[in-house]
Amino acid sequence: MRGRRVLFLYPGALGDFLCFLPALLGFREKRPDAEILLVARSEWLSLLRDEAIETHDLDSREVAELYSPEPPWVPRKLLEGVDEVHSWSGRGDADFLRCLSESGGRRRARVYSFRAFAAGEHAVDYYARCLGVEPKPVFLSPREEERRWVAGWLDRQKLGGKPLLALHPGSGSKRKNWEGFPALARWWEAKGGAVVWLVGPAEDGLYFPEGAVLFRQELPRVVALLERASFYAGNDSGITHLAAAAGCRGLALFPEESFPSWSPRSPLFRTVVARRDGTCGCRVLCRHGLPEERVLDEAEAWWRMAQT
Repeated sequence: MRGRRVLFLYPGALGDFLCFLPALLGFREKRPDAEILLVARSEWLSLLRDEAIETHDLDSREVAELYSPEPPWVPRKLLEGVDEVHSWSGRGDADFLRCLSESGGRRRARVYSFRAFAAGEHAVDYYARCLGVEPKPVFLSPREEERRWVAGWLDRQKLGGKPLLALHPGSGSKRKNWEGFPALARWWEAKGGAVVWLVGPAEDGLYFPEGAVLFRQELPRVVALLERASFYAGNDSGITHLAAAAGCRGLALFPEESFPSWSPRSPLFRTVVARRDGTCGCRVLCRHGLPEERVLDEAEAWWRMAQT
């Protein structure tokens, strides 16, 4: 007798997704007999190495059918054999809700608010609360072919053998981007290390120092690079959560308002919180709210600890 087939529909960005995964893993531990089908963006699904979780692209035609105004008795391929649905999408969509309640209401369906966090609640805890489970740690590991590709790339850049600092200067919002990354890169290079700048669409238009080594690759290769890195520093971004999940040591540079809900949950990470006094008038994560000296002091303390 098969276990219940459970559909999870999660529409969030990379950082959201990585904060949702601990709840999904907690659900799997609590319900080991369940057959799990996870719908999310294909880029995020490419990070998973768990054959027990069936995956489906959020942007597919089968997902779009769930939001169709067609009568609920019209078959939806994605729902075939599904006994239970947990969705963080479509809460206010009448067509979607009607679609989930088809088959005489025998399918259990719960649709949650995407981000209905309690005051001071972390995103990881919110998603776990929705499912009534204990969140479990996420660890992302690359495939051997991705490790080999990154090793070859570092050799071609003549960076192999040097302590590697991975920097991610962007995020989903310019106001969250710290302005002091070039100073951090100079500090690391003065110690004999190499610096790689992780870039994607969010980094288009950002300033990079002359001669900066840019790494623009798909996420599984980013994980492989982060696995090789001695240290990481980045903003409130999905890549920062990716670095934490890859087991990298690092600094996360956060605006005060987003720290409680979105700081990385990793014992290897230190979150440095910018504190604005309201006098500088800046609308970005500037050097007034987060001075370069403060970040360099944090990085220096890590460096000394790593040498002992």
